[in-house]
Amino acid sequence: MTLFAVLVVLMLAVALAIVLWPLFAASQARGAQRDDLNVALYKDRSAELEQERDDGTLSDAEFEQALHELQRDLLVNVDPESETAQRDTTGGSWLPWVVALLVPVTALAFYLPLGSTDLIGAKPPTAQQARSGAPDLERAVAELRQHLKENPDNLDSWEMLGRTLNAMGRYEEAADTYGQAIEAIGEENSLLLGRAQALALAAGNRMSGEPIQLVRRVLVRDSSHPEALWLSGMYAFEQGDYPKAIERWQEVKAQLGAEGELGSTVDSAIAEARARLEGKPSASAGAPASTTELQIEVAVAPELADRIEPDDTVFVFAREPGSRMPVAAERRKAGELPLSITLNDDASMADRPLGDFPQLEIVARISKSGSVSANPGDIEGVVTTAPEKPVTLTIDRIIR
Repeated sequence: MTLFAVLVVLMLAVALAIVLWPLFAASQARGAQRDDLNVALYKDRSAELEQERDDGTLSDAEFEQALHELQRDLLVNVDPESETAQRDTTGGSWLPWVVALLVPVTALAFYLPLGSTDLIGAKPPTAQQARSGAPDLERAVAELRQHLKENPDNLDSWEMLGRTLNAMGRYEEAADTYGQAIEAIGEENSLLLGRAQALALAAGNRMSGEPIQLVRRVLVRDSSHPEALWLSGMYAFEQGDYPKAIERWQEVKAQLGAEGELGSTVDSAIAEARARLEGKPSASAGAPASTTELQIEVAVAPELADRIEPDDTVFVFAREPGSRMPVAAERRKAGELPLSITLNDDASMADRPLGDFPQLEIVARISKSGSVSANPGDIEGVVTTAPEKPVTLTIDRIIR
């Protein structure tokens, strides 16, 4: 087994811990968290049935039949002491373990192209192979979809469906599922990252394009998000930007700690990136680095300084004039003001370099809530400039 193959196996531990932990947590203690969800769903649905009966939508007989079916489902899914539940124990807890067994196979196809050239041709399991190994997955997908039709705001169920489709090798369906979840619930970090991973797998294991843009959107909101940092490092590794990969993974390691298997895994990833860096020609001898760098100096108008707390969030982003969508962004704390920030193509959230934009609108906003969206009471400054010109930006306007 090559060094990189060993590294891949170790890296999977981090991916599984970050992505699949909610599944294992839900299956522990006979699925205690899932039981809570099922009980809550039972209460909500039984209340709906009573209301429908009182409104005359259901007859007494229809109400009794529907309530009986609901109680039966609750007994099967929750009560660990009943004979029915005992028979269904494998049915109630199989999904995390099936996904855990399938994800390393699909993840190998995702990670191996980053370094092991003799294994680039490795293919993930087809949907048919996944179904033959876990026939109940099709049933789970159907049940989750039906549940989500009735409960479109259930984040856990959207995540479970997306992970299951990924495990089955149905990456485009998984990406669409995460997209539907984002429309139904909003841009939750877990949904953005889930879509990024599914799109990367569907595109032949490449993080470029929309996947890395989604990851960067998460990092704008939460610059220390471990999974986003990990995927950002994977993208940098894929692009041959080993210093950036090392930087990202060191940030992950700072959160995970140096001890234990996960710390060792990140150490191995960093060591592999360093080994690649030592064997890589210098930037002057290789492909040119990004040439567009936007230097931004940010300060606050003196008359507004007393409105700011050190823990307030500062968003600095560039966008096309007339557009609301950032093409590059960075997040800081107000306690760091005045700021000197460099936005370059590494921070780009667009498919083209910053230098391709003839004009950019630079916005610096201080948010009390930590939300990227502007809210009343936030303060901001805006200036328009050419990408290659340094910018001095004063935050001087209160959003009403």
